[in-house]
Amino acid sequence: MKKKYKILIVAYYFPPMGGVGVQRVAKWAQYLPQYNCEVHVLTTKHPQAPLDPALLATLPKQVKIHRTTDIVLRSKPAPEKGEGINSDKKTLHLGGIINTAAQFFLRPNQHVLWKPFALHAAQRLCRQEQFDAIITSAPPQVNHVIGLELQQLTGIPLIADFRDLPEWHPFSVAGTPLHRAHDRHLLRTVLAAADGVIAVSPGMRDQLRRQLPDRRDIAVIPNGFDLSDAQPHKKKHKDRFVVANIGSFDASHPVEPLLAVITAMQKSDPHLHQKVEFLFMGNASRRMRSALLDPRFKKILRYRKFESHEIALQQMRAADALLLHVPNRPFVDGHIPAKTFEYLAAGRPILALAPPQNDAAVIVRRTGAGIVGDSADIAAAAVAFSQAITRLHNGDAIATRNEELIAQYDRKKQTAALFEYIKTILRT
Repeated sequence: MKKKYKILIVAYYFPPMGGVGVQRVAKWAQYLPQYNCEVHVLTTKHPQAPLDPALLATLPKQVKIHRTTDIVLRSKPAPEKGEGINSDKKTLHLGGIINTAAQFFLRPNQHVLWKPFALHAAQRLCRQEQFDAIITSAPPQVNHVIGLELQQLTGIPLIADFRDLPEWHPFSVAGTPLHRAHDRHLLRTVLAAADGVIAVSPGMRDQLRRQLPDRRDIAVIPNGFDLSDAQPHKKKHKDRFVVANIGSFDASHPVEPLLAVITAMQKSDPHLHQKVEFLFMGNASRRMRSALLDPRFKKILRYRKFESHEIALQQMRAADALLLHVPNRPFVDGHIPAKTFEYLAAGRPILALAPPQNDAAVIVRRTGAGIVGDSADIAAAAVAFSQAITRLHNGDAIATRNEELIAQYDRKKQTAALFEYIKTILRT
């Protein structure tokens, strides 16, 4: 008789919260039961916007979700509808300056206010369920903090998954040497104590090794896509060629470099807006939304607010080409936007603006999914994108897709790799 594994996943970001931050853990919870795993998820009962309730429907009924209360900081009152799933939320509505100060002093970030509630519930669960392993995935880093304390209190093996690093995020109020030293100390503590460590990309693995050179046994399990997302989409005839960018737009994912490319393309072709439309769809910060709605781009750019994951996938498949951006900044080599893989599934040519050595750029080139323009050379990228759009508009390919390589990013295969890694950790 096969052994049944009991797994506790600690994930602050989890459905019905929407966006790319929930997809990796949600898919693990969806597919791990196929490998004789009993999955428990510890999360907040007060998910932050944007919400996508349909994601909950993808989870098997046997997945046990445990939700705890939380203290949420907001700079202004939240809308009455669609901000959470329980009415007893402890919400502190703080003014802008006070909210900034609170985030300055709360480490690793404001989500640490969830820790006492989550840790109390997790200890009770560990006594009741006798878990074989605890999996934490960050960001937010508080997941690792909770997992680390649980490991120390219970002796249950901890597997820490890194989707991103603190250094990647340009925190406006947490950029002091003291904050960076705290983040590095936390990172090294988790790396040293965890029984297993997973990185989302080869570049991320290398960055983690630089933080703790003795930690060589880091597994790489990339993000992926569901094969069902790769369903063919019957395209409607359109007057203009549509280039879509689906995702989040904020300080970590700025739109200004992409707008600079569009501006350069318009200068070289004043009639570009008659042939091409750029669609930006997703959750945008106030500054990014203002940039996207700049009157200069009124004729060539359309902005749509956040939609459900299913609608986002439909828009990817309906586009003529997809726009991918990785900012040109430090610690970026291992950063792969999660939507990269859904772009691969959509089957549309990808126009990537990224540092050439970045792992996402490597994937686009290696799979033949599109072309890469260097984010450090806006003018050259604008020329490359214009030429690619012209070729595509004429029915010519800009690269040859390697479907065998692309199929390796199937979410089920990634979850199978996770299960094998869990067994390896438990055997040691």
